[in-house]
Amino acid sequence: MALRTFNDEDDFRQNWIKPFLHKLGYILVTHSHGADEHGRDLFFADFDRFEHPRFCAVQAKSLRKK
Repeated sequence: MALRTFNDEDDFRQNWIKPFLHKLGYILVTHSHGADEHGRDLFFADFDRFEHPRFCAVQAKSLRKK
């Protein structure tokens, strides 16, 4: 199944990646794109086997058709 076309990276992050992470059960899904992001567009977390929070990040890039 192909993804729909997105207007830009922000549209893709906000309307596909963020809801997808929520659907997978991650918590604290936070959009952090901006000047101080240091390459991390979204942060999210889950819990390890000892119930300690495990934080992850994702960087999203768009594919531009030429």
